[in-house]
Amino acid sequence: DNNTEDEIMENKKEKDQNIEDKKEIDNGKKCEVNVIHKKLKNKEKKKNNNLTDILSKDNDLKKGNKDNSCIKKRNVVVTFIGHINHGKTSLFDYICKTDERNKEYGLITQNIRAFKATVKDEYTFTFIDTPGHEAFMPIRSRGVKISDLSILVISGEEGIQEQTIECIKLIKEFNIKIIIAITKVDLTNVYVDRIIDDLLYYGISTELNGGEIQVIECSIFKDESINKLLDAISLESEFINLDINNNEQASGVILDSYIDKTGIVSVNLLQSGTLKVNDYFYTGFSYGKIKVLKDHLNRNIKCAYSSDPIKVIGYNKNSLPKAGDKF
Repeated sequence: DNNTEDEIMENKKEKDQNIEDKKEIDNGKKCEVNVIHKKLKNKEKKKNNNLTDILSKDNDLKKGNKDNSCIKKRNVVVTFIGHINHGKTSLFDYICKTDERNKEYGLITQNIRAFKATVKDEYTFTFIDTPGHEAFMPIRSRGVKISDLSILVISGEEGIQEQTIECIKLIKEFNIKIIIAITKVDLTNVYVDRIIDDLLYYGISTELNGGEIQVIECSIFKDESINKLLDAISLESEFINLDINNNEQASGVILDSYIDKTGIVSVNLLQSGTLKVNDYFYTGFSYGKIKVLKDHLNRNIKCAYSSDPIKVIGYNKNSLPKAGDKF
């Protein structure tokens, strides 16, 4: 019987020991699970922090540095619009001292053109010339949309025509400031008063009939008349907010694109930030790394700023960008 009691006690001790061992194993597993859980939690937290950092940096890049010292003044973007052969390109050439008109096919502007010019009183403007033919309505629309100020060019001989009316609609649609330039006033059959009355019919009230829109009678053969137009542009510029942060992410619009011996080339208008050689970029389905930047005089430059018209070379193969795309 004593042996039996001893065996019972021994068995009880073994069971108790097994229970303790099991508890230790369970506790060990719990600790191991806790450690793994903690590691996973820390890993997830680190991942989230990294993601937050990336998003934060991207957001900062988009917002730019809000330091007031980074705020600069950009150039006013001025677009010439109007009916075919009413004198847009002639004004563009005269002011920018270019010879674009002689490069045109059939003397009709085929593409949108941009040029940066410093005029009287050291004002610098970015001028854009648009085609007047009815087939180029989308190009005119882009030109108006990206401008701060549009010069509605109307021939003093012909007055308001089909594309003039279309341009008036675009001006109203995009709520763009305008100046009326009545051209060819050196000719004999010019009807300024009739044009002013006709403009009122289309909702354009000028200074000559109690409104606020400036009207300049001009001719490329009369220097003083062009100076008056430049004065009018300078005056309107005073009422446009031109503050820009050059630390913002570079962005803008594609004005034109083509392929030549250097590869794919785009003509861009930079609208914000600073663009540099070796920057990566994308636009629509096109992308690349900037190998060459050229200014409006086709000179190589290292960087470009807001309101600068530029050429960009560095697109990947088979990725010709579309005019009108944002970049």
